Formats: sequence, C-alpha cells, structure tokens
Amino acid sequence: MKINEDYARKTIEEVAPLVEEFSGLETDLDFPDVTVHKKFAEDFKDAEAYYVPNLDIFHFLEKYKLKTKNIFKSLAGHETMHHAQYNSFKNLIKREIYFYNLHPIDNSKNFATESPLRRLIEGDATLIQRLIYKKLPKSKLEMLIPNLYDPCYFLWSNILKKKFNANRKDINELYTAPFEELDKIFGGSK
Repeated sequence: MKINEDYARKTIEEVAPLVEEFSGLETDLDFPDVTVHKKFAEDFKDAEAYYVPNLDIFHFLEKYKLKTKNIFKSLAGHETMHHAQYNSFKNLIKREIYFYNLHPIDNSKNFATESPLRRLIEGDATLIQRLIYKKLPKSKLEMLIPNLYDPCYFLWSNILKKKFNANRKDINELYTAPFEELDKIFGGSK
C-alpha cells in the first residue's frame, strides 16, 4: 500500500475520535501536519511511522510492509494516541527530558527500553492501536496476521491491560506518577 500526505491526514482525522473514546484523552487536530517519506533516517530505520511532539508532526513511510487500510488505520491510531498523550499532559516532554538527564541514554540500546515513562507512552499507544484494530472489520488476509506490534510495545500494552484491566482512569493517572512507581510497573530503568 502506498500512501500520500492527504490520505495519511484523512486517516488521522478518521481515527482521532476513536483514540479519544478509547483513551479518555483529547486530540487537538485542526489540520495535522503530516509528512510522508520514501525512507526514514538511520535513527528511525525500523519504524513505519513516528510522531514528533514538540513540533506536532506525524511522519509516515510511503510504502508499508503489511498492505491493508485497516493496518494503516491502526498504525495512524497509535501515532494519534501519541499526539493525545502530549496534548493532554503538557509536561510530558519535560518529564522525559528530566528522566534522561538523570539516566543518560545508552546509544547501544533502543531508547524506548531505557525509560519507564517511554514504556508507558508506547505501551498505552499500542493498547489503543490494538483496540482500534479490534474494532475494524477484517479481511481474510488481516485475520491471518498474528501480531502487528513491536514485541516490547505489545508486552507493555499487556501490562497495562492486565495490571489495570485497561481502566483508563488508572492508566491516565500514570502519566503524572513518580518514576519509581512506573519502575515497579514496567521494570527498572537501569
């Protein structure tokens, strides 16, 4: 499946109400800033999409490995959830910077595995992505796909699903919880 910026923007606008419904968080997407790339820079070489919160820009690859509209919708839902997270919790970037100042990143590892706050952010976005995908009608091909998700993100979404019974009030309170509490939930950061 090949996408363009207009298609990606319309998909984000389509999934935003689902993100808000499932997460209890708010999006603010008057006209999302979207870019589509033939390939990503080395730092994002394994990604198919990412969201830059301080610039409020969605980035998508032009071509996807799994070529269905529903898979793209669920992926757009994941990235839209990131927008909702940073839109709803204004100090989230500051909390991330504070954590990384205390615990410098080991560049030999994936940065998402370093911080319990990143584990919450990615796990919760994956939980919403899974709920969106579950709600969409599936083609026969899509029913055969066992797991669309990054294994770590899937694990962290399962922690939220099982430990909190996917209770949004409890999960949303984690965004302002002390790092020590997040460490207990997702495992230590070092």
